[in-house]
Amino acid sequence: MILQINNLYKTYYTKKREIDALRNINFKVEDKDFVAIIGPSGCGKSTLLSIIGNLEKPTKGEIIKKENLKIGYMLQDDCLFPWLTIYENCILGLKITKSYTQENINNVKKLLEKYDLKEFMNNYPKDLSGGMKQRVALIRTLALKPDLLLLDEPFSRLDYQMRINVSNDVLNIIKNENKTLIIVTHDIPEAIRLCNKIIVLSKRPSKIKRNNILIITTQILLIVIFILLWQYLSDKKIIDTFLLSSPKKVLNTIIELIQKNNFFNHIFTTIYEIIISFILGNLIGLLVSSIFWFNKFISKVFDPFLTILNSLPKVALGPLIIIVMGANIKSIIVMSLLISSIISIINITNSFNSTDENKIKIIKSMGGNKFQIFYNVVLKDNYIKIIESFKLNISMCFVGVIMGELLVSKQGIGYLIMYGSQVFNMNLVITGIILLIVLTILLYIAISLIEKTSKK
Repeated sequence: MILQINNLYKTYYTKKREIDALRNINFKVEDKDFVAIIGPSGCGKSTLLSIIGNLEKPTKGEIIKKENLKIGYMLQDDCLFPWLTIYENCILGLKITKSYTQENINNVKKLLEKYDLKEFMNNYPKDLSGGMKQRVALIRTLALKPDLLLLDEPFSRLDYQMRINVSNDVLNIIKNENKTLIIVTHDIPEAIRLCNKIIVLSKRPSKIKRNNILIITTQILLIVIFILLWQYLSDKKIIDTFLLSSPKKVLNTIIELIQKNNFFNHIFTTIYEIIISFILGNLIGLLVSSIFWFNKFISKVFDPFLTILNSLPKVALGPLIIIVMGANIKSIIVMSLLISSIISIINITNSFNSTDENKIKIIKSMGGNKFQIFYNVVLKDNYIKIIESFKLNISMCFVGVIMGELLVSKQGIGYLIMYGSQVFNMNLVITGIILLIVLTILLYIAISLIEKTSKK
């Protein structure tokens, strides 16, 4: 006997009621048994497997395991990490459990060769078929040399023909490796075909690829049409050029600023303030979001305060910031951080909290601690979402910096806009606005290129 369940109960508690997921479960598993757990949806099959795999705790009952029993866990999805190669996916558990020895590495390589995956070692999961991914997921589990394998509907996402082929492959691999198996399935014929014991639980008390060249061309064409139409309306005096300026006047204003050696000073001042705000805002967002993920109590305590701060008009704090920090660049940076960092914290925290639970379960089943889960899954699984948060933060940093420059600066694009409005030089105001638009587009493109590179 390697496993025995006695009088097992699992109850979930909500504000309104108690939900019994499992009630009085009893069974025994012998060495090299193949055991199927079947039953209707929602009857607690996966919950039972999670309890056996030490991923959840029972409400009451007894679980007796063979001494030093090693358990491997395989979920419904293959849960391969797309940023790792096939080989790196297979040895991940060895690194987490600090059993990355030459003997274990050789064992993984033998398994990859034995089950026709050696030539794909340096490929990524996206290059493999569904059946091959399932074999990789199984080898990753077998790399830790478990005595007992837990499979949670591992073939449910495959079509019927592939399901039969892959399940036969997996069954043969597990038999060849002399392992004990507990599998959760809805498929009764599959349970009969694969297993020598069956436990029945009762009911519980195509992506369309866009033509990027056409899109970019259309966007540029719209900008050109807008500029030409703006100049035409100005020339025909249909619009008031005193208030709305014109492309020619904007160009002349830029040339005049360059000749006075002011243009690049204003540009670089604003860029410098934006970059400092952008870096600090995102670092604060990542740090605070990480703390919130590690400590749910702190997250719940500060959640309403973040909502209040996010809804508060930051410009109302401008005079207070100036009094405390002084009329200098510090006030501008603080104003920008108040806007960008709060948005960053909220977005990144939401991304961390929506991390794929199956990937987290995989690391837990390998014995990974919370830091290993955070580094290997939460950060990497949300890498693209973090980059997308950075893209949003660009505009927030611009808003904060320009608001700050309007209040205290004597240089920068915000200062040009404020000075132009004070002396009724609308050409300077419109020029400042256009410069802001150009800078925003350039920084957005830079972050988008980083995002695009990350997705490859």
